[in-house]
Amino acid sequence: MNRRMINYMGYIIAQYGLPVYSCVIYLRRNAGRHDPGCYTQELPGHFIYVEYKVIRLSEMDGQSILEGGQAGLLPFAPLMKPPLGIERGGREHTMDAILDVLEIRFDPAVADQVAGRLRTIEDLQRLKQLHRSAVQVADLGEFQRALDAEA
Repeated sequence: MNRRMINYMGYIIAQYGLPVYSCVIYLRRNAGRHDPGCYTQELPGHFIYVEYKVIRLSEMDGQSILEGGQAGLLPFAPLMKPPLGIERGGREHTMDAILDVLEIRFDPAVADQVAGRLRTIEDLQRLKQLHRSAVQVADLGEFQRALDAEA
Protein backbone atom coordinates (compact mmCIF):
# COMPACT_ATOMS: atom_id res chain seq x y z
CA MET A 1 0.00 0.00 0.00
CA ASN A 2 2.84 2.40 0.72
CA ARG A 3 3.92 2.52 -2.95
CA ARG A 4 0.35 3.09 -4.05
CA MET A 5 -0.03 5.94 -1.56
CA ILE A 6 3.15 7.69 -2.73
CA ASN A 7 1.92 7.33 -6.31
CA TYR A 8 -1.41 8.98 -5.44
CA MET A 9 0.27 11.78 -3.52
CA GLY A 10 2.79 12.44 -6.27
CA TYR A 11 0.04 12.63 -8.87
CA ILE A 12 -2.03 15.09 -6.84
CA ILE A 13 0.98 17.30 -6.12
CA ALA A 14 2.05 17.27 -9.78
CA GLN A 15 -1.47 17.83 -11.12
CA TYR A 16 -2.72 20.48 -8.70
CA GLY A 17 0.29 21.78 -6.77
CA LEU A 18 -1.65 21.72 -3.53
CA PRO A 19 -0.74 20.35 -0.09
CA VAL A 20 -1.74 16.72 0.40
CA TYR A 21 -3.00 15.24 3.65
CA SER A 22 -3.09 11.57 2.89
CA CYS A 23 -4.56 8.65 4.80
CA VAL A 24 -5.53 5.06 4.13
CA ILE A 25 -8.55 3.48 5.80
CA TYR A 26 -8.54 -0.27 6.39
CA LEU A 27 -12.03 -1.68 6.68
CA ARG A 28 -11.21 -5.28 7.63
CA ARG A 29 -9.52 -6.43 10.82
CA ASN A 30 -6.66 -8.22 9.05
CA ALA A 31 -6.08 -5.68 6.28
CA GLY A 32 -2.94 -3.57 6.37
CA ARG A 33 -1.54 -5.16 9.49
CA HIS A 34 2.03 -4.51 8.32
CA ASP A 35 1.46 -1.07 6.80
CA PRO A 36 3.96 1.26 8.49
CA GLY A 37 2.20 4.43 7.38
CA CYS A 38 5.18 5.64 5.39
CA TYR A 39 7.30 5.10 2.32
CA THR A 40 11.07 5.15 2.71
CA GLN A 41 13.71 4.95 0.02
CA GLU A 42 17.38 5.16 0.94
CA LEU A 43 19.92 5.39 -1.83
CA PRO A 44 23.41 6.85 -1.50
CA GLY A 45 22.93 10.61 -1.60
CA HIS A 46 19.14 10.33 -1.97
CA PHE A 47 16.67 9.85 0.84
CA ILE A 48 12.92 9.88 0.36
CA TYR A 49 10.49 9.65 3.24
CA VAL A 50 6.75 10.19 2.82
CA GLU A 51 4.31 9.68 5.65
CA TYR A 52 0.55 9.09 5.58
CA LYS A 53 -2.02 8.38 8.25
CA VAL A 54 -3.23 4.79 8.72
CA ILE A 55 -6.77 4.35 10.08
CA ARG A 56 -7.85 0.87 11.11
CA LEU A 57 -11.59 0.88 11.74
CA SER A 58 -11.40 -2.34 13.75
CA GLU A 59 -9.28 -0.50 16.34
CA MET A 60 -11.68 2.43 16.71
CA ASP A 61 -14.25 2.58 19.49
CA GLY A 62 -17.68 2.17 17.88
CA GLN A 63 -19.50 3.31 21.01
CA SER A 64 -17.93 6.78 20.87
CA ILE A 65 -19.11 7.14 17.26
CA LEU A 66 -22.64 6.17 18.25
CA GLU A 67 -22.67 8.58 21.19
CA GLY A 68 -20.76 11.38 19.47
CA GLY A 69 -23.39 12.13 16.86
CA GLN A 70 -20.91 11.85 13.99
CA ALA A 71 -23.53 10.88 11.44
CA GLY A 72 -21.04 10.52 8.59
CA LEU A 73 -19.26 7.71 10.44
CA LEU A 74 -22.36 5.74 11.44
CA PRO A 75 -22.19 3.40 8.41
CA PHE A 76 -18.73 2.33 9.58
CA ALA A 77 -19.73 1.62 13.19
CA PRO A 78 -20.35 -2.14 12.58
CA LEU A 79 -16.71 -2.46 11.45
CA MET A 80 -15.42 -0.90 14.68
CA LYS A 81 -14.98 -2.34 18.15
CA PRO A 82 -18.43 -3.16 19.49
CA PRO A 83 -19.65 -1.60 22.73
CA LEU A 84 -18.53 -3.67 25.72
CA GLY A 85 -22.03 -4.85 26.59
CA ILE A 86 -22.68 -6.12 23.08
CA GLU A 87 -19.41 -8.04 22.97
CA ARG A 88 -20.06 -9.53 26.40
CA GLY A 89 -23.61 -10.46 25.38
CA GLY A 90 -22.25 -12.11 22.25
CA ARG A 91 -19.74 -14.09 24.32
CA GLU A 92 -22.40 -15.22 26.78
CA HIS A 93 -24.77 -16.22 24.01
CA THR A 94 -22.06 -18.19 22.17
CA MET A 95 -20.93 -19.97 25.34
CA ASP A 96 -24.54 -20.96 26.07
CA ALA A 97 -24.90 -22.26 22.52
CA ILE A 98 -21.76 -24.39 22.87
CA LEU A 99 -22.96 -25.86 26.16
CA ASP A 100 -26.41 -26.59 24.68
CA VAL A 101 -24.87 -28.47 21.76
CA LEU A 102 -22.60 -30.48 24.07
CA GLU A 103 -25.53 -31.38 26.36
CA ILE A 104 -27.68 -32.51 23.43
CA ARG A 105 -24.96 -34.42 21.59
CA PHE A 106 -23.07 -36.01 24.47
CA ASP A 107 -24.13 -35.66 28.10
CA PRO A 108 -25.42 -32.88 30.37
CA ALA A 109 -22.55 -33.53 32.79
CA VAL A 110 -20.06 -32.82 30.00
CA ALA A 111 -21.29 -29.26 29.71
CA ASP A 112 -20.51 -28.66 33.39
CA GLN A 113 -16.94 -29.90 32.88
CA VAL A 114 -16.36 -27.58 29.93
CA ALA A 115 -18.15 -24.45 31.21
CA GLY A 116 -15.24 -23.30 33.36
CA ARG A 117 -12.80 -23.51 30.48
CA LEU A 118 -15.13 -21.64 28.15
CA ARG A 119 -15.46 -18.74 30.59
CA THR A 120 -11.71 -18.11 30.37
CA ILE A 121 -11.91 -17.48 26.62
CA GLU A 122 -12.35 -13.77 25.88
CA ASP A 123 -12.15 -13.92 22.07
CA LEU A 124 -15.62 -14.10 20.52
CA GLN A 125 -14.26 -15.46 17.24
CA ARG A 126 -12.54 -18.31 19.10
CA LEU A 127 -15.83 -19.15 20.81
CA LYS A 128 -17.62 -19.17 17.47
CA GLN A 129 -15.01 -21.63 16.15
CA LEU A 130 -15.59 -23.84 19.17
CA HIS A 131 -19.35 -23.70 18.59
CA ARG A 132 -18.84 -25.00 15.05
CA SER A 133 -16.54 -27.70 16.43
CA ALA A 134 -19.14 -28.75 19.01
CA VAL A 135 -21.64 -29.26 16.20
CA GLN A 136 -19.25 -31.13 13.90
CA VAL A 137 -16.97 -33.31 16.06
CA ALA A 138 -17.47 -37.05 16.17
CA ASP A 139 -16.90 -37.39 19.91
CA LEU A 140 -16.18 -35.45 23.07
CA GLY A 141 -12.44 -36.16 22.89
CA GLU A 142 -12.26 -34.39 19.56
CA PHE A 143 -14.00 -31.35 21.04
CA GLN A 144 -11.58 -31.37 24.01
CA ARG A 145 -8.66 -31.30 21.55
CA ALA A 146 -10.24 -28.37 19.74
CA LEU A 147 -10.71 -26.61 23.08
CA ASP A 148 -7.08 -27.24 24.07
CA ALA A 149 -5.71 -26.10 20.70
CA GLU A 150 -4.59 -22.51 20.35
CA ALA A 151 -6.58 -20.47 17.86
